This record gives sequence, C-alpha cells and structure tokens, in this order.
Amino acid sequence: MLKIDGQAMPSPGALEVSLEDISAAAERSAAGGAVRDYAGAKRRLKLRWPALTAGQLSALLQAVDACFFDAEYPDPVTGAAATVRCWCAARSTEMMFMRGGAPVWNCEMEWMER
Repeated sequence: MLKIDGQAMPSPGALEVSLEDISAAAERSAAGGAVRDYAGAKRRLKLRWPALTAGQLSALLQAVDACFFDAEYPDPVTGAAATVRCWCAARSTEMMFMRGGAPVWNCEMEWMER
C-alpha cells in the first residue's frame, strides 16, 4: 500500500490526505474582494502506524531522512495509486510496551508534497 523511493514500507494503520491550495500572494482589493495568485494544489499526508518493531520503525525513519523522497500511496482523488515527491514535515514516535524484551513503537508522520 505504501512505498518510499520504490521500497515497500509497513502499511499505516491510518492515512489522512489533505488537499491544500497554495497561493503565492493573497490580498484584498479596494472593493474588499479577495485576490490571490494561485500557485497550485499540494497534498499533505498524515500517517499513523501502530505497533511497529524496532526494525520497521528504523526503516521508516531512515527512508524519510532525505531532503525529498518519492511516496506512493492510495490517492482518494484519483482512486488509484499516486506518487508524489515530498518531504517529511514532522515525525514522532512513542514506545508503547515491551514484547519479548523488544520495544514496540507507535509512529506518526506528516509528509508535504513538494
């Protein structure tokens, strides 16, 4: 379901896709109407993974460590897999418990299309 730079990653437990309009400038005219220089629409992906092993978490964190990466995900607009060039805007991890002496992690990330 999810690939980073062509490599399969653990499927997230939740994926939220936001479509965000980008404006180079937005102002009000003398008549009070909105005027904006529309630059395009970009996707923001919010992902959550429950119960990752240390190896899975490490692979995810290393895959998004580059300045930019290609992410393939199921896109709700097209109804098919889409690939976007993006960067990891935020990442957080939380150790939930130990299983057999090994930590089990939750992870959340936010990716923004370039």
